[in-house]
Amino acid sequence: LLKKGYQNWYLGRLKCIHYKGESSVRNKVYLKRFYGAMHIFYKKHFKPNPLFNVMVKLGISLLPLIRKEPKTRPVELKKGLFFGKQLPEGFSDKDALHYDLSDSMVKPNPHTKAVYEAEHFSFEEIITQFEQNASIPDLMMMIKPSDARFMVGSHDRNSRGAVESF
Repeated sequence: LLKKGYQNWYLGRLKCIHYKGESSVRNKVYLKRFYGAMHIFYKKHFKPNPLFNVMVKLGISLLPLIRKEPKTRPVELKKGLFFGKQLPEGFSDKDALHYDLSDSMVKPNPHTKAVYEAEHFSFEEIITQFEQNASIPDLMMMIKPSDARFMVGSHDRNSRGAVESF
């Protein structure tokens, strides 16, 4: 990018949600593609060295086989917690969970789907909650954008993100 004239900015204090990583399931196919891309990068940017080439190619070939896939298990959700002023129309009918309503940030219990309404809380507040609650077991955290009939989120950083409409 720098060679093309673009500038690289580092904003270390900026908080953001990057959903692309959430959508990549890190399985063997993903690893094979990732390490294949690493091999292309290596060939493009480093001088050829036959011994080192063999070592890199061997490492790229073996790592996807050695690395274990993250174990995923079904998440058992027992209740819902909606952070906002009021439940949207038709929201509570969308799944079998009973939703409690909270207009202030409280710590959710395990086995809970926590839905944060972006109309009521800033994204910075929501991201802070995501960070603080990341260690709670079986917690699904989602965001309902302003004036939307859907919400986005995931169970954890290794699972694919989800979009749920209501």
